[in-house]
Amino acid sequence: MSISVETLGEDEDKFLVQVVSHSSKDGAKTGSKLVSILDCNLHTMEESRSEQITKKDTTKERRSYMTICESGYYNKVTRICGERHFVKRIYHSFEDARNFLLEGANVVLLRYLGISRHKGLIKTDTVLIDGIICESLFVCPGTSQAIVNGKPLFVVKVERHIIEPSGFIHQTLIVLTLRGYLVSHEWADNSYIIHLNPLLRVIPEKDEIEPHEPRREKWRNDLQLFSDYLDFKSTRSSEGARYVTENGELAGTIRDYLQTLLLLRPHDALHFTKHYFGAALSALDLPHNEYFDPCTKHVRYFFFEE
Repeated sequence: MSISVETLGEDEDKFLVQVVSHSSKDGAKTGSKLVSILDCNLHTMEESRSEQITKKDTTKERRSYMTICESGYYNKVTRICGERHFVKRIYHSFEDARNFLLEGANVVLLRYLGISRHKGLIKTDTVLIDGIICESLFVCPGTSQAIVNGKPLFVVKVERHIIEPSGFIHQTLIVLTLRGYLVSHEWADNSYIIHLNPLLRVIPEKDEIEPHEPRREKWRNDLQLFSDYLDFKSTRSSEGARYVTENGELAGTIRDYLQTLLLLRPHDALHFTKHYFGAALSALDLPHNEYFDPCTKHVRYFFFEE
């Protein structure tokens, strides 16, 4: 499982949240992905979620795409089972969405609860991946001490309760370090748990856990990582060369573009490139969805709907 929170924009007034997980269950491969863009007030501007499970030759997948528009939130829910597709479009008004704190924002909120050592109750609304609006409760009993990888460490426990309109309750327990990093995440209705790598060294006096991601300045010194990089680079280079060879028209298109670019030498090469290929694409009969037209003023988006 990988969790990433980054700032966006020149003023760093937006957050990009990405959560990716992969696992296996009863001989099936499962995975989930969350990509969300928020403003500094944790209002979701755009969010894409997906969950899938593949067993033998059958893949089942659920997707949810949410974006803000003039009158509220547009929510596209997709379910896929083999060759069958089901799509539902939902519009949540700003009145219905007044207490929204969607899943990308909840990731940022959880880290804040750990860093601030919050104690108390937080009540918001969220939207499940199937488009249902639910009540979301965060119960924070405060700081406590736990044994993490064999070492005593102060942690913050957060109980989360998601209450569906039918009354069904999803319960989870999240344990965070005082720096807001995830130690464990477990669900009340199944036996699966996400836990910190047990091989990582805990430093109680600093409330820290040693970093385990490859550092940009050090990864080349790791022979295994460097070997994997060279293998991956060789594979992708071969695939790219084979694709260009099998599609001769691609080489011709790129050659024509470069010749035109070097002949005209435009001041703004990016603007020229956009219009050069835009003119070619406009002649093709490509699928078009007016709702997501970049020229529309009804939607503010940062990445395209999948």
